[in-house]
Amino acid sequence: MVKYLFVLFFIFSNYIFSTSTLIYDDYIYKSSIKTPLLYLQTGEADASLNPPIMPINQKFPLQCEFDEIGQQSFSYYFKIINCNSDWTANDLFDSEFLKEFINEQMITQYNLSFNTREKYVHYRFTLPQVKISGNFLLLVYKNGDLEDLAFSKRFMIYEDKVSIDAEAKISSGVSERYTHQQIDFNIRYSSYPFIYNPLQDIKTYVRQNYRWDNILDLKPLYVKESERLLDYNFFNLENNFQGGKEFRFFDTRKIYSQSMNIERIDMNVNEVNVHLMQEKERNSQTYSFGFDANGRFVIANNEVGGSFQDPDYVWINYYLKCEIQYGDVYVLGGMNNFKPEPEYKMNYDGNGYNLRVKQKMGYYNYIYGVLNLKTKKMDEHVLEGNSAQTENVYEILVYNRPPGSRSDLIIGYYYLKYNGQ
Repeated sequence: MVKYLFVLFFIFSNYIFSTSTLIYDDYIYKSSIKTPLLYLQTGEADASLNPPIMPINQKFPLQCEFDEIGQQSFSYYFKIINCNSDWTANDLFDSEFLKEFINEQMITQYNLSFNTREKYVHYRFTLPQVKISGNFLLLVYKNGDLEDLAFSKRFMIYEDKVSIDAEAKISSGVSERYTHQQIDFNIRYSSYPFIYNPLQDIKTYVRQNYRWDNILDLKPLYVKESERLLDYNFFNLENNFQGGKEFRFFDTRKIYSQSMNIERIDMNVNEVNVHLMQEKERNSQTYSFGFDANGRFVIANNEVGGSFQDPDYVWINYYLKCEIQYGDVYVLGGMNNFKPEPEYKMNYDGNGYNLRVKQKMGYYNYIYGVLNLKTKKMDEHVLEGNSAQTENVYEILVYNRPPGSRSDLIIGYYYLKYNGQ
């Protein structure tokens, strides 16, 4: 009887997911939901910069935080689903990947913002541990109703079943040597028995700066069976990334004094307006080093003196001096997952582009991108340019589905920096 009810629950859950507009990505469904974060909580001051990926032993927990604009708290729940390597759902039961039997849980930790112009409710919770590696999607929804989704976030758990040797370097291409970076690597699988046909049994991805929109799906150039080794040292630049430039940034962790790249701060009882310096395209400019967070952001309020207050939401005013004939200009960064969201679309006024958008106090990295109206593709390099000297981080993710398994496991993970400072 228990087994019968369990199967019915599984079918019902799949029905809900198939009839709702679930997107298997980092996505916000409600306009009232702001600044969702999912990160490895190591206890450090800048822990929110940690990407949501961790080893199977899970020494530190994954923590999620988000805001809802307003002064009324609601009942929010969360659920975890296991995904395939391509971020489609699989058919695992909850008990097959969760250490705790109950998947759906209510979020009980929240507080109202204190002494802020923008009133909001801040929710936070820790994710339960999982017992297998792979891709996972966190769902947060209202009143226990899976049709009433608030947001979703991706996270990953990995194992060290294979050995990875990797190097990030300047591109070996003649015309790309000044603009591109190359990731050469090998995968050794001598200690992992479940690889019989490496070209089919292994899926390998390389991504830049933790971004899902900047990722390569690679097959090995050579399979050396005698050495149990996969060779990803290509000749035709399949393992090349555009270098980009160091990210633009601003810092609003203090609003009673202004930091670099801020022209002025106007404030009154009801709102704060932060006006950034007017900027230009950088495609024609030479490379200039600058410390950044590789596109991410940190939320904080570092004001000294007076009464303590939570980080407020302030109006950020962007200004870009250029003219684009063939597409729309967007501000892109970790705050919108580098996606051309409508609220981050810039307006052209005849002299250049401007944008006024609310963001929570913190330190932000960002770039400018152009959405081509004909191809519908985003191009960030037309305004930012590329340099082989740019500091970037890379990750190598290795997936395998063992015989008899119904899920893709992450059997190898490697992190490396290029030109790390």
